Amino acid sequence: MKNVGKCVNVSGDVSARSKALGDGLLVRGAYVQVKDQIQTADASFVYIEFLDGSRFALSENSQMSVDAFGYRHEPYEDFACFTVTYGKFVCISGAPASSIGDFSIQLNNTTISMKSARLAGRIENADSDFVTLLPQRTGPAGKVLAHTKAAVASIDRAYQTLRISGVGHDLPTPLTLPSQVVIETYMGPGLEKAFLETVINGADIIDNFQPFDILNDQFLERQFISKHVYPSDVIREEPSHNELLEDAFIGERFQLRDGER
Repeated sequence: MKNVGKCVNVSGDVSARSKALGDGLLVRGAYVQVKDQIQTADASFVYIEFLDGSRFALSENSQMSVDAFGYRHEPYEDFACFTVTYGKFVCISGAPASSIGDFSIQLNNTTISMKSARLAGRIENADSDFVTLLPQRTGPAGKVLAHTKAAVASIDRAYQTLRISGVGHDLPTPLTLPSQVVIETYMGPGLEKAFLETVINGADIIDNFQPFDILNDQFLERQFISKHVYPSDVIREEPSHNELLEDAFIGERFQLRDGER
């Protein structure tokens, strides 16, 4: 098998299972091949860069595998398929991919297809599995398509977040989250650079997590301040005893009783 990627940074105990190269610890400069499985331990992380320019930052207690990979420098012939079984990661899709279906990540029963995008993911094999489209330094955020046997959903704006669940479940409407919520959701060893500094070798950077400055998104203003949300999109101040709140992911509205504020 040919080498398709390379470990460019590693910290802690990171193991690799490889049919061609054997099993052992993954070290800086080691090569990665198709069918390799990579796993991080507590307080560990690894950065892997692939031939097409795609990159993975895998945080602690995470596992991923390289299912398929082809890079021939020719249009319509490049493809990459990965699986993240569990853990936290940030992935940047390779630029040469000619269509969104050429680059995909399997997350349990959901397939994520990406084109010119940076994606953060948290997979815990539960209803608390999420993916978020992160902003690029310049230009559009790219596009991400999520599909299961029951539903399809797309996100194409920075900080849009999608909750994914088990087989047969619908995909809920994506929500745009504030920066601090995104950081708290995905932060882990090795992902500080993915959110706050350069990702790998200074190739990409996120300047600031300020979604209100980037997006004209009135939904956020309704979602995360203590004001009414009305179908007419008119926001009005109301007495505290009649205050309505809305769950950030499920979308259900509820009212707090006196003494619960």
